[in-house]
Amino acid sequence: MLSERIISNVLGVLNRRYLATDPVDLDRLPAPPDSPGFVLYAHVPFCERLCTYCSFNRFIYKEDRARAYFSSLRDEMRMVRTLGYDFASLYVGGGTPTILLDELAETIDLARELFPGILEVSAETSPNHLGPSSLTFSTAASSACRAGCKASTTGCCGRWTASASTAQARRSSSESRRWRASSPPSTST
Repeated sequence: MLSERIISNVLGVLNRRYLATDPVDLDRLPAPPDSPGFVLYAHVPFCERLCTYCSFNRFIYKEDRARAYFSSLRDEMRMVRTLGYDFASLYVGGGTPTILLDELAETIDLARELFPGILEVSAETSPNHLGPSSLTFSTAASSACRAGCKASTTGCCGRWTASASTAQARRSSSESRRWRASSPPSTST
């Protein structure tokens, strides 16, 4: 359609103008301004497969790369703490942050230790990583629950779900789909 092409072109021009920035050469992050309520966003860019609808920065999961990434993420959190930052919330998005639950739990624990102002933790997950066989409180799940993780929007809202490994999450995938199909829809987020 002609109108769709015109609107797309106009929005493209406006976006380039609105999003234009000048390069900045900083040797370190600036100190935090005096403002409460910062949110710490941690991006975990790994997925078992890349969905065509997702436009976020993501990569195919490889365990060694993901573990090194989590380690670097925790190093960056330590650096941000030395600058005096504190946060009211932690949001872990991706990708699939629950792809390595032990690393996610360690990262959440460190964030709560470094930033005592964190009162709320939210983490995205994939329905393939949730299921009845993983509805037990493993060490990773207990850590996440103590950190205040919100329930998932995938239908498993009673307890924050965790499994010991990605392989275990894959095995519980088909069971999880059957369980969600027989469960009433959730109204919480």
